[in-house]
Amino acid sequence: MATKTYPYEPHSYVEELPETARANFAVWIDSIVRGDRDAHALAEKLKVNVVAPDPFHPGGFITLHQGLLFKDVALGITWLKDYTAQKAAKLAIFGSIASRSVTDVIEAVIEAVTDYPDAFVNSRPPRDLQQRILFRFDCGTFNDLDLAWVQRKAVDQVTDEDMLGVDAFSGDQGEARELSRRVIRGRKDHTCHWTGLTIPAGEPHLVLSEVMEGDFITTRHSRLACWFHVYGGDLALAEMLKPAEPPLAAAA
Repeated sequence: MATKTYPYEPHSYVEELPETARANFAVWIDSIVRGDRDAHALAEKLKVNVVAPDPFHPGGFITLHQGLLFKDVALGITWLKDYTAQKAAKLAIFGSIASRSVTDVIEAVIEAVTDYPDAFVNSRPPRDLQQRILFRFDCGTFNDLDLAWVQRKAVDQVTDEDMLGVDAFSGDQGEARELSRRVIRGRKDHTCHWTGLTIPAGEPHLVLSEVMEGDFITTRHSRLACWFHVYGGDLALAEMLKPAEPPLAAAA
């Protein structure tokens, strides 16, 4: 059995689905197995079979793996051709959350498995894996595997020179004057200015020292944040990783 040594290797499109969409997909499959009429009717419309004969138990059936079913569902939805019907099918199977990200992955499947020239409603060339992951970060629908993929890329690709070249604020700090920038490997944990995540002790990161309106300011920027700037093309995407702020306490 193959062991994954890198996120998305071996690649499976269904793993790219946002978590809510994938959970809804599993519910839809289960509904068909349990005999739900609406779910079964949609599967027939899409020409999708969710079960197959069990090779080890004559007369029995097994539910097919999500990865196989997702390809068939993607093809079935695309071949509906009518946009309204496609939208309704995606809503019934994957839910309304992250619909743009679901469509993005479906288009990638179609590009990979068919030469169907009119598959794409918006006539935009499908994105590659990195572009799809960045798109999900931009939409706020990235999953744990997307994050793991970017983290691994940051380790493999980002150099000290890359970090030293990062324009962390793109002039957004007004009259701030940079005093120094350096890459260090800290003796203790720190917090990344952009992602809000912990920079573990010993991990290289960029330290910027500036003075603004008479105040000295030091900010730290993780290797992960720098990857978004250098290789992802948009440092602001790193902010999507910041934990949500807790609600303000009610007034006493």
